[in-house]
Amino acid sequence: MFFLAITRTSRYHPLVAYDAKIKEEELKNRVAADVFGDYDCTRILGDVDFCVTPKIEGPQFLEPESLLWAEAKSGVRDDFAPLFAQLVLTLGKARTFDEHLPPPFLGAFDCEKIAFVPYHEVVDIFYQNDFNWNVAPSDPSTREFRLILERVRPLLEANLRVFRFDEDAIELDTFVGKALRQSADGKSASLNVTRNNFVFVYQKWVRDVKPSIAVNWDGAKKQGILDADFFLADLLSKDGATLVEKLYVVLRGNHYEPQSALQQGDLFAAEATPRHSQLSIFHSQFSTAASRVMDAGKRLWRYYHSQPNAMPDASFYDIRAHFQGFKPNGHMNPDSTDIQYTHLIGDLRAEMKNLAAKIAPKVHEHGFLR
Repeated sequence: MFFLAITRTSRYHPLVAYDAKIKEEELKNRVAADVFGDYDCTRILGDVDFCVTPKIEGPQFLEPESLLWAEAKSGVRDDFAPLFAQLVLTLGKARTFDEHLPPPFLGAFDCEKIAFVPYHEVVDIFYQNDFNWNVAPSDPSTREFRLILERVRPLLEANLRVFRFDEDAIELDTFVGKALRQSADGKSASLNVTRNNFVFVYQKWVRDVKPSIAVNWDGAKKQGILDADFFLADLLSKDGATLVEKLYVVLRGNHYEPQSALQQGDLFAAEATPRHSQLSIFHSQFSTAASRVMDAGKRLWRYYHSQPNAMPDASFYDIRAHFQGFKPNGHMNPDSTDIQYTHLIGDLRAEMKNLAAKIAPKVHEHGFLR
Protein backbone atom coordinates (compact mmCIF):
# COMPACT_ATOMS: atom_id res chain seq x y z
CA MET A 1 0.00 0.00 0.00
CA PHE A 2 1.26 3.48 -0.86
CA PHE A 3 1.44 6.08 1.93
CA LEU A 4 1.46 9.86 1.76
CA ALA A 5 2.62 11.79 4.80
CA ILE A 6 2.28 15.31 6.09
CA THR A 7 4.34 17.14 8.70
CA ARG A 8 2.84 18.64 11.85
CA THR A 9 5.14 20.02 14.55
CA SER A 10 7.84 17.47 13.66
CA ARG A 11 5.46 14.48 13.79
CA TYR A 12 4.26 12.52 10.75
CA HIS A 13 0.85 10.95 10.24
CA PRO A 14 -0.34 8.73 7.42
CA LEU A 15 -3.27 10.04 5.42
CA VAL A 16 -4.69 6.52 5.25
CA ALA A 17 -4.90 3.64 7.71
CA TYR A 18 -2.07 1.12 7.70
CA ASP A 19 -2.27 -2.00 5.57
CA ALA A 20 -4.18 -4.55 7.67
CA LYS A 21 -1.84 -7.30 6.44
CA ILE A 22 1.35 -5.94 7.97
CA LYS A 23 2.82 -7.77 10.96
CA GLU A 24 2.48 -6.50 14.50
CA GLU A 25 6.16 -5.53 14.81
CA GLU A 26 5.98 -3.43 11.65
CA LEU A 27 2.81 -1.78 12.91
CA LYS A 28 4.50 -0.85 16.18
CA ASN A 29 7.48 0.60 14.32
CA ARG A 30 5.23 2.66 12.05
CA VAL A 31 3.11 4.00 14.91
CA ALA A 32 6.25 4.86 16.87
CA ALA A 33 7.61 6.88 13.94
CA ASP A 34 4.36 8.40 12.68
CA VAL A 35 2.46 9.17 15.87
CA PHE A 36 5.10 9.33 18.61
CA GLY A 37 8.04 10.67 16.64
CA ASP A 38 8.92 13.20 19.35
CA TYR A 39 9.09 10.47 21.98
CA ASP A 40 11.14 7.35 22.72
CA CYS A 41 9.31 4.10 21.91
CA THR A 42 12.29 1.75 22.14
CA ARG A 43 11.95 0.72 25.76
CA ILE A 44 11.06 -2.91 26.46
CA LEU A 45 8.98 -3.19 29.62
CA GLY A 46 8.38 -6.85 30.36
CA ASP A 47 5.57 -8.21 28.20
CA VAL A 48 4.02 -4.81 27.51
CA ASP A 49 3.71 -4.47 23.72
CA PHE A 50 4.40 -0.76 23.41
CA CYS A 51 5.88 1.80 25.79
CA VAL A 52 6.26 5.54 25.21
CA THR A 53 8.69 7.66 27.25
CA PRO A 54 10.18 11.15 26.83
CA LYS A 55 13.46 11.41 24.97
CA ILE A 56 16.06 11.88 27.71
CA GLU A 57 19.77 12.53 27.45
CA GLY A 58 22.28 11.99 30.23
CA PRO A 59 22.11 9.92 33.45
CA GLN A 60 18.88 9.82 35.46
CA PHE A 61 18.29 8.63 39.01
CA LEU A 62 14.75 7.60 38.20
CA GLU A 63 13.96 5.40 35.24
CA PRO A 64 12.37 7.24 32.29
CA GLU A 65 8.82 8.25 33.07
CA SER A 66 6.38 6.19 31.05
CA LEU A 67 3.75 8.19 29.19
CA LEU A 68 1.83 5.30 27.64
CA TRP A 69 1.64 1.51 27.98
CA ALA A 70 -0.27 -0.01 25.08
CA GLU A 71 -1.42 -3.28 23.52
CA ALA A 72 -0.84 -3.64 19.77
CA LYS A 73 -2.59 -5.95 17.30
CA SER A 74 -2.26 -6.20 13.55
CA GLY A 75 -5.40 -6.24 11.42
CA VAL A 76 -8.56 -4.26 12.18
CA ARG A 77 -10.89 -4.76 15.15
CA ASP A 78 -14.30 -3.31 15.88
CA ASP A 79 -14.03 -4.00 19.63
CA PHE A 80 -11.02 -2.74 21.58
CA ALA A 81 -12.22 -3.99 24.98
CA PRO A 82 -10.47 -7.39 24.61
CA LEU A 83 -7.19 -5.59 23.84
CA PHE A 84 -7.47 -3.54 27.01
CA ALA A 85 -8.46 -6.65 28.98
CA GLN A 86 -5.30 -8.40 27.75
CA LEU A 87 -3.19 -5.36 28.67
CA VAL A 88 -4.69 -5.23 32.17
CA LEU A 89 -4.01 -8.95 32.67
CA THR A 90 -0.44 -8.50 31.42
CA LEU A 91 0.21 -5.67 33.87
CA GLY A 92 -1.59 -7.39 36.74
CA LYS A 93 0.21 -10.69 36.29
CA ALA A 94 3.67 -9.08 36.30
CA ARG A 95 2.68 -6.36 38.84
CA THR A 96 4.42 -3.99 36.45
CA PHE A 97 2.99 -0.96 38.25
CA ASP A 98 4.75 -1.98 41.48
CA GLU A 99 8.20 -1.98 39.85
CA HIS A 100 7.82 0.79 37.30
CA LEU A 101 6.29 4.24 37.40
CA PRO A 102 2.78 3.96 35.87
CA PRO A 103 1.93 6.20 32.90
CA PRO A 104 -0.93 8.68 32.69
CA PHE A 105 -2.53 6.55 29.95
CA LEU A 106 -3.06 2.98 28.85
CA GLY A 107 -3.71 2.41 25.17
CA ALA A 108 -4.40 -0.03 22.35
CA PHE A 109 -4.06 0.19 18.60
CA ASP A 110 -4.54 -1.81 15.41
CA CYS A 111 -3.93 -0.91 11.77
CA GLU A 112 -6.86 1.49 11.65
CA LYS A 113 -7.06 3.37 14.93
CA ILE A 114 -5.59 4.00 18.38
CA ALA A 115 -7.40 4.41 21.70
CA PHE A 116 -6.46 5.85 25.11
CA VAL A 117 -7.90 5.54 28.60
CA PRO A 118 -6.55 7.33 31.72
CA TYR A 119 -4.60 4.94 33.93
CA HIS A 120 -6.34 6.09 37.09
CA GLU A 121 -9.68 4.95 35.68
CA VAL A 122 -8.58 1.29 35.72
CA VAL A 123 -6.10 1.20 38.62
CA ASP A 124 -8.66 -0.22 41.08
CA ILE A 125 -8.90 -3.40 38.99
CA PHE A 126 -5.34 -4.30 39.95
CA TYR A 127 -6.16 -4.39 43.66
CA GLN A 128 -9.40 -6.37 43.66
CA ASN A 129 -9.79 -9.20 46.14
CA ASP A 130 -10.09 -12.88 45.26
CA PHE A 131 -8.60 -12.73 41.80
CA ASN A 132 -6.15 -15.12 40.16
CA TRP A 133 -3.66 -13.19 38.02
CA ASN A 134 -1.66 -16.29 37.09
CA VAL A 135 -3.32 -16.95 33.75
CA ALA A 136 -2.19 -16.35 30.18
CA PRO A 137 -3.23 -12.74 29.40
CA SER A 138 -3.76 -13.58 25.73
CA ASP A 139 -6.21 -16.43 26.35
CA PRO A 140 -9.78 -15.05 26.06
CA SER A 141 -11.29 -18.41 27.08
CA THR A 142 -10.26 -18.15 30.73
CA ARG A 143 -12.65 -17.13 33.48
CA GLU A 144 -10.21 -14.41 34.53
CA PHE A 145 -10.13 -12.86 31.06
CA ARG A 146 -13.93 -12.70 31.00
CA LEU A 147 -14.02 -11.12 34.47
CA ILE A 148 -11.52 -8.43 33.49
CA LEU A 149 -13.41 -7.83 30.25
CA GLU A 150 -16.60 -7.27 32.26
CA ARG A 151 -14.80 -4.75 34.47
CA VAL A 152 -13.11 -2.98 31.56
CA ARG A 153 -16.11 -2.48 29.25
CA PRO A 154 -18.03 0.11 31.30
CA LEU A 155 -14.80 1.99 32.05
CA LEU A 156 -14.00 2.22 28.36
CA GLU A 157 -17.52 3.27 27.46
CA ALA A 158 -17.21 6.21 29.84
CA ASN A 159 -13.58 7.23 29.34
CA LEU A 160 -12.15 5.92 26.04
CA ARG A 161 -10.72 8.32 23.44
CA VAL A 162 -10.46 6.77 19.97
CA PHE A 163 -8.66 8.25 16.95
CA ARG A 164 -8.50 6.88 13.40
CA PHE A 165 -5.04 7.20 11.89
CA ASP A 166 -6.46 8.68 8.69
CA GLU A 167 -9.56 10.78 9.41
CA ASP A 168 -8.51 11.93 12.90
CA ALA A 169 -4.82 12.66 12.18
CA ILE A 170 -5.00 16.31 13.30
CA GLU A 171 -7.01 15.51 16.44
CA LEU A 172 -4.61 12.68 17.31
CA ASP A 173 -1.63 14.97 16.87
CA THR A 174 -3.22 17.53 19.21
CA PHE A 175 -4.09 14.90 21.81
CA VAL A 176 -0.60 13.39 21.84
CA GLY A 177 0.97 16.84 22.11
CA LYS A 178 -1.21 17.98 25.01
CA ALA A 179 -2.04 14.83 26.94
CA LEU A 180 1.33 13.10 27.04
CA ARG A 181 3.56 15.09 29.32
CA GLN A 182 7.05 15.97 28.17
CA SER A 183 9.24 18.61 29.75
CA ALA A 184 10.74 21.24 27.49
CA ASP A 185 14.31 19.98 27.87
CA GLY A 186 13.43 16.28 28.01
CA LYS A 187 14.42 15.94 31.66
CA SER A 188 12.25 15.51 34.70
CA ALA A 189 13.40 17.67 37.63
CA SER A 190 10.76 16.51 40.06
CA LEU A 191 8.18 13.81 40.50
CA ASN A 192 4.56 14.27 41.53
CA VAL A 193 3.80 11.53 44.05
CA THR A 194 0.29 10.27 43.40
CA ARG A 195 -1.84 7.28 44.30
CA ASN A 196 -0.74 5.75 40.98
CA ASN A 197 3.00 5.81 41.65
CA PHE A 198 3.28 5.83 45.46
CA VAL A 199 4.28 2.15 45.71
CA PHE A 200 6.92 2.60 43.02
CA VAL A 201 8.41 5.65 44.76
CA TYR A 202 8.53 3.86 48.12
CA GLN A 203 10.22 0.78 46.67
CA LYS A 204 12.75 2.97 44.89
CA TRP A 205 13.46 4.72 48.18
CA VAL A 206 13.94 1.37 49.96
CA ARG A 207 16.42 0.20 47.33
CA ASP A 208 18.44 3.37 46.84
CA VAL A 209 18.07 5.53 49.95
CA LYS A 210 17.40 3.33 52.97
CA PRO A 211 20.85 1.63 52.85
CA SER A 212 22.48 5.04 53.32
CA ILE A 213 20.69 5.68 56.64
CA ALA A 214 22.81 4.62 59.63
CA VAL A 215 20.07 3.25 61.86
CA ASN A 216 19.80 0.21 64.12
CA TRP A 217 16.71 -1.12 62.34
CA ASP A 218 16.07 -3.92 64.84
CA GLY A 219 16.16 -1.48 67.72
CA ALA A 220 13.98 0.95 65.78
CA LYS A 221 11.33 -1.69 65.16
CA LYS A 222 11.19 -2.55 68.87
CA GLN A 223 10.34 1.09 69.53
CA GLY A 224 7.69 1.12 66.83
CA ILE A 225 9.82 3.00 64.30
CA LEU A 226 9.67 1.66 60.72
CA ASP A 227 11.51 2.56 57.55
CA ALA A 228 8.21 4.14 56.49
CA ASP A 229 8.75 6.83 59.14
CA PHE A 230 12.02 7.85 57.48
CA PHE A 231 10.39 7.65 54.06
CA LEU A 232 7.66 10.04 55.23
CA ALA A 233 10.27 12.39 56.67
CA ASP A 234 11.83 12.58 53.21
CA LEU A 235 8.59 12.64 51.28
CA LEU A 236 7.03 15.45 53.31
CA SER A 237 10.10 17.67 53.16
CA LYS A 238 11.49 20.62 51.28
CA ASP A 239 15.00 22.08 51.22
CA GLY A 240 16.28 19.47 53.67
CA ALA A 241 13.58 19.96 56.33
CA THR A 242 10.44 17.95 57.06
CA LEU A 243 7.36 20.15 56.66
CA VAL A 244 5.15 18.18 59.06
CA GLU A 245 6.16 18.06 62.73
CA LYS A 246 3.70 15.39 63.87
CA LEU A 247 5.84 12.48 62.67
CA TYR A 248 7.91 9.95 64.57
CA VAL A 249 11.05 11.01 62.68
CA VAL A 250 11.86 14.31 60.92
CA LEU A 251 14.60 15.38 58.51
CA ARG A 252 16.89 18.16 59.69
CA GLY A 253 19.42 19.19 57.08
CA ASN A 254 21.72 16.19 56.57
CA HIS A 255 20.37 13.98 59.37
CA TYR A 256 17.19 12.60 60.94
CA GLU A 257 15.90 13.34 64.42
CA PRO A 258 13.46 11.22 66.48
CA GLN A 259 10.60 13.25 67.90
CA SER A 260 10.70 11.94 71.48
CA ALA A 261 13.39 11.20 74.06
CA LEU A 262 12.09 7.62 74.37
CA GLN A 263 13.18 6.98 70.82
CA GLN A 264 16.77 8.19 71.26
CA GLY A 265 18.57 5.24 72.91
CA ASP A 266 20.55 3.18 70.40
CA LEU A 267 18.19 3.99 67.54
CA PHE A 268 20.84 5.80 65.53
CA ALA A 269 24.05 3.91 65.02
CA ALA A 270 25.60 7.13 63.76
CA GLU A 271 24.49 10.39 62.21
CA ALA A 272 22.17 9.36 59.39
CA THR A 273 23.08 11.08 56.16
CA PRO A 274 20.89 10.43 53.10
CA ARG A 275 21.96 11.26 49.56
CA HIS A 276 20.11 14.56 49.24
CA SER A 277 21.07 15.14 45.61
CA GLN A 278 18.93 12.13 44.79
CA LEU A 279 16.35 12.54 47.53
CA SER A 280 15.19 15.86 46.12
CA ILE A 281 13.02 14.06 43.58
CA PHE A 282 10.84 12.71 46.37
CA HIS A 283 10.00 16.04 48.02
CA SER A 284 6.31 16.72 47.78
CA GLN A 285 3.77 18.20 50.18
CA PHE A 286 0.61 16.16 50.72
CA SER A 287 -2.86 17.62 50.97
CA THR A 288 -4.97 16.94 54.06
CA ALA A 289 -6.84 14.15 52.24
CA ALA A 290 -3.58 12.53 51.12
CA SER A 291 -2.13 12.77 54.62
CA ARG A 292 -5.22 11.01 55.97
CA VAL A 293 -4.58 8.16 53.52
CA MET A 294 -0.98 7.99 54.72
CA ASP A 295 -2.08 7.99 58.38
CA ALA A 296 -4.63 5.23 57.78
CA GLY A 297 -2.04 3.21 55.88
CA LYS A 298 0.52 3.58 58.65
CA ARG A 299 -1.97 2.41 61.27
CA LEU A 300 -2.62 -0.72 59.22
CA TRP A 301 1.10 -1.19 58.60
CA ARG A 302 1.94 -0.87 62.31
CA TYR A 303 -0.75 -3.36 63.27
CA TYR A 304 0.61 -5.85 60.76
CA HIS A 305 4.15 -5.43 62.07
CA SER A 306 2.92 -6.12 65.59
CA GLN A 307 2.18 -9.68 64.47
CA PRO A 308 4.85 -12.25 65.45
CA ASN A 309 5.42 -13.56 61.90
CA ALA A 310 5.29 -10.24 60.04
CA MET A 311 7.60 -9.86 57.03
CA PRO A 312 9.84 -6.74 57.15
CA ASP A 313 9.29 -5.93 53.46
CA ALA A 314 5.62 -6.95 53.22
CA SER A 315 3.58 -5.35 50.41
CA PHE A 316 -0.05 -4.31 50.73
CA TYR A 317 -1.00 -7.60 49.07
CA ASP A 318 1.09 -9.52 51.64
CA ILE A 319 -0.65 -7.73 54.50
CA ARG A 320 -4.08 -8.53 53.11
CA ALA A 321 -3.07 -12.14 52.51
CA HIS A 322 -1.83 -12.45 56.10
CA PHE A 323 -5.14 -11.40 57.63
CA GLN A 324 -7.61 -12.67 55.02
CA GLY A 325 -6.02 -15.98 54.07
CA PHE A 326 -6.88 -18.04 51.01
CA LYS A 327 -9.60 -20.37 49.82
CA PRO A 328 -8.81 -23.98 48.82
CA ASN A 329 -8.72 -22.86 45.17
CA GLY A 330 -5.92 -20.40 45.95
CA HIS A 331 -8.05 -17.25 45.77
CA MET A 332 -7.85 -14.75 48.62
CA ASN A 333 -10.77 -14.61 51.05
CA PRO A 334 -12.79 -11.39 50.60
CA ASP A 335 -12.69 -10.52 54.32
CA SER A 336 -11.01 -11.38 57.64
CA THR A 337 -12.03 -12.65 61.05
CA ASP A 338 -9.60 -10.18 62.66
CA ILE A 339 -11.81 -7.33 63.87
CA GLN A 340 -8.99 -4.83 64.28
CA TYR A 341 -7.67 -5.48 60.77
CA THR A 342 -11.18 -5.18 59.31
CA HIS A 343 -11.56 -1.81 61.02
CA LEU A 344 -8.15 -0.55 59.87
CA ILE A 345 -8.45 -1.59 56.24
CA GLY A 346 -12.00 -0.21 56.16
CA ASP A 347 -10.63 3.16 57.30
CA LEU A 348 -7.89 3.04 54.69
CA ARG A 349 -10.28 2.25 51.85
CA ALA A 350 -12.65 5.01 52.95
CA GLU A 351 -9.82 7.55 52.99
CA MET A 352 -8.60 6.37 49.57
CA LYS A 353 -12.08 6.83 48.11
CA ASN A 354 -12.24 10.30 49.62
CA LEU A 355 -8.85 11.17 48.11
CA ALA A 356 -9.86 9.73 44.73
CA ALA A 357 -12.99 11.88 44.72
CA LYS A 358 -10.87 14.98 45.33
CA ILE A 359 -8.23 14.08 42.75
CA ALA A 360 -10.54 13.15 39.88
CA PRO A 361 -11.77 16.68 38.97
CA LYS A 362 -8.32 18.22 39.38
CA VAL A 363 -6.12 16.14 37.13
CA HIS A 364 -6.16 18.83 34.44
CA GLU A 365 -6.01 21.71 36.93
CA HIS A 366 -2.77 20.44 38.43
CA GLY A 367 -1.17 19.45 35.16
CA PHE A 368 -1.10 15.67 35.57
CA LEU A 369 -2.23 15.31 31.95
CA ARG A 370 -0.13 18.06 30.38
